[in-house]
Amino acid sequence: MSDTTPFIGPGEDIHSFVQVKELIDKSYKRTILIPDLASEIGISSSKLQHGFPSVFGLSVSDYILQIRMKEAVRLLETTHNPIKSIHSAIAYKSARGFFAAFRRTYNVTPLQYRQLFHAECRKERLKENDLHVAV
Repeated sequence: MSDTTPFIGPGEDIHSFVQVKELIDKSYKRTILIPDLASEIGISSSKLQHGFPSVFGLSVSDYILQIRMKEAVRLLETTHNPIKSIHSAIAYKSARGFFAAFRRTYNVTPLQYRQLFHAECRKERLKENDLHVAV
C-alpha cells in the first residue's frame, strides 16, 4: 500500500466519521469549520481530515462543497430565487466564491446552468406535446 492510499487503522472509529457526515448534511447552510466538527464529535482535526476520506472517498472540504453544489443545483432548478440569494442560502460568503466553485464543479456559471436546465425542460414539454398530438 502506498503512502497516499486511504487507510483506516484498526483502532479507527468509523462511527465518528459517519457522525461528522450527518452533521455536515444537517448544517451545510451555515459556516462549517473542520476544528468545530472535530470538537463536536470528540476527535482531533487531524484524525478527522485523515479518516473521513478513507471512509467516504472525499475530503471533508470536498464533501461540504459537493453537498452545497447539489443544493445550489436544486435551488437553480426549482426556484426563481436570484443567484445572490442562492449563494447565501448555502453559506457562501461571496458571490464570487460561489460562482468560481460552481464553475469548477459544473463547467458553467449558475446562470448558464439555470438557462440550460429550463431550455431542456421546454424541449421535453414540446416532445410530450408532440406525442399527445400524434396519438
